[in-house]
Parts: sequence; structure tokens; C-alpha cells
Amino acid sequence: HGSSEKYIHEFEGYNMRMEGFQGAVLNVKLRYLEEWTEKRRKNARSYDDLLKNAGGVITPATRADVKHVYHLYVIRVKDREGLQQYLSDKRIASGFHYKYPLHFQKAYKQLGYKTGDFPVTEKVMSEIISLPMYPELEAEQIEYVADSVKQFVKGQ
Repeated sequence: HGSSEKYIHEFEGYNMRMEGFQGAVLNVKLRYLEEWTEKRRKNARSYDDLLKNAGGVITPATRADVKHVYHLYVIRVKDREGLQQYLSDKRIASGFHYKYPLHFQKAYKQLGYKTGDFPVTEKVMSEIISLPMYPELEAEQIEYVADSVKQFVKGQ
């Protein structure tokens, strides 16, 4: 989407460009996609196990009949901005990949939605934060992140 500021989308946009070099790189990377996806799933299971009893943390829902690729590992907490600062102070990257719901974006203002029209979306959007997730994450790194999250929510 067209934006002049991170998280703020002024108009609908599209990204359909790919140079030949990017295509060649992706062609090579595709050979590793299943392996990388399985590593992400393993990392997500580790996060799930480590955070399952952490009061104040909601982990991604899973279903036996669905396989998630875990491009992101997104949790919910009451004070995501506070958690992000806490993690940053511990040199842990995190992100708000979806900081504002679409109906708050200028790009969709013409639809006429207002605050309160999608209360569940608005609540969830105010609580989600993405934790580090990539195939090469080590068990010790995941434990450090999970322990840090637990320390933060315990102190609230």
C-alpha cells in the first residue's frame, strides 16, 4: 500500500515487480522451502511449549488438520508497546507487522467504517506483537526470548 510513514497507508497499492535476478535467487531458495518451513514449525512448537503457562500471553492457535508455515510468530499481550521496549532493551527484535486495522487506514476511508465497527479486530490489533522467527533460530535464543516475555508479563 502507498505509504509515506510506516504503518500508515494512504492509498491501495500493489507490488508486482520482480527483476530477473530476484527470480533466479528465488528459484534456488525454493529448493530449501520445505526444510526452512519445518524448522520454523519446530521453532514455533518451542515457543508454544515455553509460553504455554505464561499468564497474560496468548500464543497462536493451532489445529491438527492445518499446517502453519510460521512466516511470523505472533503473540498477544495487554501492553505490546511496553513489551517491545522491554525486549529491545534486552537486544531482542520484535515487530508490529500489523499495527493498525485496515478500517483505520486512509486507503480505506471511503468505506465509511469508524472506531467500534470491528471491536474484536481493534482489540486484537492493539495486542499483537511478532517475536523473532526464522529457520536458523537456536533453542537458546528461543528460550531467551520466551523467558524475557514471561519476565515482562509477570511484572505487570
